[in-house]
Amino acid sequence: MAVFKPNTESEIPGLRADAHAASFDQVSAIEKFGRKWYASGVEAGLVQAAQDAEDRAKLAQDLIISNEELKKNEIQILKNAAMVGRNALSSAANAMCSIGTASQVRNFSFDEREHLQRIAKEISYRRDECTTSFDSAAQESKKRSSVTQASDGSSSSSKPSKNE
Repeated sequence: MAVFKPNTESEIPGLRADAHAASFDQVSAIEKFGRKWYASGVEAGLVQAAQDAEDRAKLAQDLIISNEELKKNEIQILKNAAMVGRNALSSAANAMCSIGTASQVRNFSFDEREHLQRIAKEISYRRDECTTSFDSAAQESKKRSSVTQASDGSSSSSKPSKNE
């Protein structure tokens, strides 16, 4: 009977060659797999970068539109405030006229009547000043609006002519 020797020094015939062939096949498969997924990753990254650029452009456009709406709202609020101020001055002027009329019916001294008339004139002057400022601001706003619309709608210059 043959004696069994622990085969630490001996090798199984062809094992090394088979192991090398298997390792080469595995390395080839891993490289092929890696190239495939690397290419897929690069492609996905490019798609994501393009999508990010589109998202940024859309966000910028949305912000521009939002900013324009806020400017329009701000102008409308300022216009409303100016109208309220003008109406308050008109009411005060009317009240002073009523007081002036009442002062003629009632016995006020000349100095009191003169003082009331000065106040009424001052309020009337301020009302007229407010109305003039309001009207000029409205005209300027209309000019800017028409210039902005003209520059948005065509390629003409955004500077108003001297005739405007």
